[in-house]
Amino acid sequence: MALTPRVGFHEFAAPAATTTALPGARYGREFIPGQIAPQDLRGKFEKLAEPWTTAGGGAYVSFKPQLADVSGGKWDAYLGQLGAWLRDYPTVAVIVWHEPEDDMAGAQFAALFNRARIGIKNGWPGARVAYAAMAYQWRPNGKAAGDPGFTKAEADEYLCDVYSGVSFPATAILPNHAGWLGWYNRIVLPRLATGEVVYGVAERGFQGDPQVVATTIQAEADWLRQQVAGYDGSDPLDCPPSVYLAWSTAGTEGDTRWVWDDRSRALFAQIVSALATATEVTADWKAGYAKGLADGQAQLEQARAQARRAAFGELATWLAGQIGPA
Repeated sequence: MALTPRVGFHEFAAPAATTTALPGARYGREFIPGQIAPQDLRGKFEKLAEPWTTAGGGAYVSFKPQLADVSGGKWDAYLGQLGAWLRDYPTVAVIVWHEPEDDMAGAQFAALFNRARIGIKNGWPGARVAYAAMAYQWRPNGKAAGDPGFTKAEADEYLCDVYSGVSFPATAILPNHAGWLGWYNRIVLPRLATGEVVYGVAERGFQGDPQVVATTIQAEADWLRQQVAGYDGSDPLDCPPSVYLAWSTAGTEGDTRWVWDDRSRALFAQIVSALATATEVTADWKAGYAKGLADGQAQLEQARAQARRAAFGELATWLAGQIGPA
């Protein structure tokens, strides 16, 4: 994994209360509502993110710009401003048009996303711009599953909103969730094959019988722990998720069954601890990679020096033979 895991818990409580009650859940999931006209976003981002940064964490903030405004360049200056602002808030990431699969074709989204990302990174190259997909549309026969345009969006992080219950079995953990798997196989896996990729869950919700939900959360924590423990950096395809943001609100639909009960909330500590160990794995792997690279460079230079000395020796012998004794 390229970054220290980011874990969060989206609820209606103030960020300071969440981070106190759930140590390790330091990242928020925030939204600028509606489809918005070109404008300076710095004030809105600061209002949403600052409670999390003040609490020692960060936030993923979503906004939806119209495609025509982005492609017409009307957002360029504002996106650059936002990128420059992000330099002072490095734990804040931008999600451009979350769950686009419900709203537009893949080619339209890729054009919108890629230009917006370039605009933001023109303000600061280190800005993190994330694509947050909708697992529901990546299930077999889902809208996105048959639209290759979505795979053309190039992001700094690839995230997915994943819910178990209602449209998918309440028992579905990530490795057997049809929507997550469809997205992972089309978006994440090809990129993992070429190197490191930051990916994970932007919204993770559960609904169903409380005992079933609790069992599912525990099973997902166990799977995450196995993924982290089994990753040594030797095979990028083994890279586990490094972002996990739980969803515990009624949402825009007002469905309170998505709110985690006390038992499930307590189990969230298992997910936090499962991903927390990834920091050590990443650090060890990076240190080993850096050492291996340095050792390889040193060996290469040594071999080159030996070749130069040998060549010079042969040249000196040949010249001495040509010139003869003084």
